Amino acid sequence: MTSVYIRTIGINSERCQDSAQLAAQLGGSAAVSACADRYSAAAIRLGADGLAVIGREDRSTLNELSTGVLNAISDALRHTGTAWMGETDNVAVFTGTDGAELTFSALGSLIDRAGDAAIDRLGELKSLTNPINMMRLLSTNATYHVSKRFGAHGGGYPNQSMSLSGLSALEDAVHTLRAGISERAVVVASGNMRSFDSLVVFGKLGLLDEDAGRQQVDPAYGAAALVIDSAAAHDGPAPVAEVLAVETRFAPDPFVTVATWTGLFTAARARHGLPDLIVTYANGSRQLEETETAARDAVFGAIPTRNYKRYFGYTGKANNLLDLAAALADDSIPAGATVLLCGAGFGFGIGYLLVRKLGQPVLQ
Repeated sequence: MTSVYIRTIGINSERCQDSAQLAAQLGGSAAVSACADRYSAAAIRLGADGLAVIGREDRSTLNELSTGVLNAISDALRHTGTAWMGETDNVAVFTGTDGAELTFSALGSLIDRAGDAAIDRLGELKSLTNPINMMRLLSTNATYHVSKRFGAHGGGYPNQSMSLSGLSALEDAVHTLRAGISERAVVVASGNMRSFDSLVVFGKLGLLDEDAGRQQVDPAYGAAALVIDSAAAHDGPAPVAEVLAVETRFAPDPFVTVATWTGLFTAARARHGLPDLIVTYANGSRQLEETETAARDAVFGAIPTRNYKRYFGYTGKANNLLDLAAALADDSIPAGATVLLCGAGFGFGIGYLLVRKLGQPVLQ
């Protein structure tokens, strides 16, 4: 089977702005503070590295989630640069991102202007809406900006698999490389669980209720980006990990059952044996955590586990790739260890990623 390597990985999240900050958090004992107001809007700005290479015409069409992705790419490339990538015509781009959130800013402006008469003056909204928002709202916004950033023309593949989107995008990328369609791919994920729609759904499901001081889900936003390839390990910067396997399974149940988790874990153990460490999905939902734990204990026994959600909060589509970044930056996990990462997507299914850690990203 063709070997697939992760050459570099970067992040940009609400609570850890980059890999260096993540490494510091992993090495410290202080808790990562959550946002005091979970209903406040995401505030993501393009970093200095991005401003230096992203043209003004492209900056004007960025939405906030794509901005997070470009910041994560800048973080990843601080470790390696791009010279080693050579020609990028055949680099494929795989994205698992939320769409830009619709806002009521134009309607708010109209209400401020017209008061009680606003309902009779809805036609004025067209003069209050920036037409460039059409570009920001496109589902392919992140795919466009990532492709433009790398000059990549090897295909753009947006993925919508709920909170499993990052892992699904990586699965698609690995299959593409192993099929020989491309030799290198960029995989990104970006999510915002503090969007209006997400918070409404979480609230309806009772996942934001605090019980004995512990709410079930801790909403946050974040992005991750990685470059993978099927070149020889020595052909480029030293890889930080080898992708051994990645698999998703469709399971339409909103809350995954023990039987569904057990089927996935049993197949993973039969194909790959026991991992050295398991990174749990455990996104805060107690019911989901209980079923995952029961199945994991039954299939894998006393394998050590980690959970990194406390460093990021729950970010939805980005959560699996952020977990991967944390596992690779965690110096308590030695080089050579095999790590199994678990994921789930509401109404979509579950999956796992198995990697062999080869080293840690070089932080600059």
